[in-house]
Amino acid sequence: MPSGVVSWPPCIVLPEVKAPTGLPASTPDSQRPEVLSKKAIKAGIAYAKSTGARVTGFYSPEPYEILAYGEYFPPDLMSRAEWDERSKKTARKFLAVIEKEAKAAGVAYDSLHLARLAPWQAIVEAAKKKKCDLIFMASHGRTGLAGLLLGSQATKVVTHSKIPVLIYR
Repeated sequence: MPSGVVSWPPCIVLPEVKAPTGLPASTPDSQRPEVLSKKAIKAGIAYAKSTGARVTGFYSPEPYEILAYGEYFPPDLMSRAEWDERSKKTARKFLAVIEKEAKAAGVAYDSLHLARLAPWQAIVEAAKKKKCDLIFMASHGRTGLAGLLLGSQATKVVTHSKIPVLIYR
């Protein structure tokens, strides 16, 4: 257990993997984010059960950004309030999947939804808030130019987290 992190039973943060837009139709099922996410959820809960840990399901949307050009605002611009409500609804949907799996496995479960931070920052913050001992997360495994351009939330979490991070691929 890392120094300064004391919790019993141990806690594992299990962030939800969000599907990127524009995936090629030829992407094999094993590499599709929704399949990876379900596998990671099952693996994270199985790991928690084997170690006697509780699971904190976690969801964070991408930050709210207004893409305006000069004085032009897109006519279909979503207000901050609409965006907040939509992200809460999405969080409930994603977290319900993790909760269902945890309950079926007999693993103690809690959830957290944080917005207004970059997802990697929110994951690290959630682990601190819930006094977790491990962050168990999936990675899309992007490398090369795709990894550079799209960035990797998993890489950022590993780089900035003060507690261990277990990457599921």
